Amino acid sequence: MTLRTRRILFFIFLAVFIPSSAGIISYSQGWRFNFETFAIQKTGAIYIETQPKDVLIKIDQKFFTDKSGIIQKGTLITDLLPKNYQIEIQRDGYFLYHKNITVKPSLVTEAVGIILIPMDFKNELKISKNLKGEKFIDFSADASKIIIKNSKNNIYYLYNLNNQSSLNISNLFENMTGKNIKKIAFYPLELNKLIIESDVSSAIYIVDVNRLKSEIIFKNSKESSLISWNAENSNIYYIEQNIGLKTKNYQLIAFNLIAKTKSKIADLPSDNNPYTAVKSSANERFLAALNTLGNIYLFDSREGIFKQIAHDAKFFAFSPDGKKIAFLDNDGKLNIYFLEEWTRNIFKKSGETIGFNLENKELIKSFYWYEDSAHLFIQQKSVDFMEIDERLPLNRYPIVKEIEDFYHNWKSGFTYYLKDAKLYFSSQSINQ
Repeated sequence: MTLRTRRILFFIFLAVFIPSSAGIISYSQGWRFNFETFAIQKTGAIYIETQPKDVLIKIDQKFFTDKSGIIQKGTLITDLLPKNYQIEIQRDGYFLYHKNITVKPSLVTEAVGIILIPMDFKNELKISKNLKGEKFIDFSADASKIIIKNSKNNIYYLYNLNNQSSLNISNLFENMTGKNIKKIAFYPLELNKLIIESDVSSAIYIVDVNRLKSEIIFKNSKESSLISWNAENSNIYYIEQNIGLKTKNYQLIAFNLIAKTKSKIADLPSDNNPYTAVKSSANERFLAALNTLGNIYLFDSREGIFKQIAHDAKFFAFSPDGKKIAFLDNDGKLNIYFLEEWTRNIFKKSGETIGFNLENKELIKSFYWYEDSAHLFIQQKSVDFMEIDERLPLNRYPIVKEIEDFYHNWKSGFTYYLKDAKLYFSSQSINQ
């Protein structure tokens, strides 16, 4: 082989090697040619986590197996060109899950916390005889007792779910105090005690139903009157109005059930509209108050100030993680207000709100947070399970149909509903 031939071969190999090496390196770094845009782009990925596992994943028209297991929680699907994808999650016996996902260059887009809903949601009859009321009021911390109200005669009943016995709390309270019940809740620290507000003079009582004893922890006076209250952990939070002042002054008060001490938290904003509800987050960092105009005022104990987060709300509820508030507008729109930064699936800064205009929104009676703080039970005539992911489509699935009332306890995971005057119960996790 001549020197000239060797040189020609060298330059040919060199011409082939350099672009081939560059192509291999670029490919290994995720660069691909996009035939839709006729451009070289860097790929991204989608990371998917579902409950339950062992699902079939479909992205556009291509199928992928679920790689999650004991060590790996989810499935990472790589080498995806930047664009919008339609994903489907399938499993026998479960409703199909849909979501539109946008993949961006060099980034991993999440679709985590996906909960598949069984088509046949298992439940059992908890109390076989007809209940004496039709509206849930409260459940004990261990979910062994329940308070139900009969709206026709305004009587409250305490049911023991272990032996199916019932107690007329209205008669018991009237015999003990000579007053009727305006509001009632379970005492957070002991299962045999109740917190009751009387309809006359608006006093708050702690009633021991076993010992038939009661004590007053607040009573209206010439100086102040009770507006609203709520119990959380070891505290009763209530709104007190000072009487005799030129302007209506509302104060937010905490009463510690252990120390039996009262402390003022802050003065509520005065806009001459009475307050109707006060609630605290589970971690008790945040407190929120609702007035008759629909204004929700949020108090952050770290900052020590109130700020208005809604102006036309009917009712609201804190999420279990204490990082969000869901509230329903008077026009039926469901809103999620973010108290802290949220990075799960969607990114939201503290103070941002997303809204959902649901079908038949005018029929929404109530909603309950699921334990993961990323889903809600929506009660209308039926009950649906809904995600709070604003990426379309919105996944919302039926749980039970044609019921009288519904209750979900996120602390215990138990679900209850009333149908045909019977109490039904499910200890099944929503995703099993």
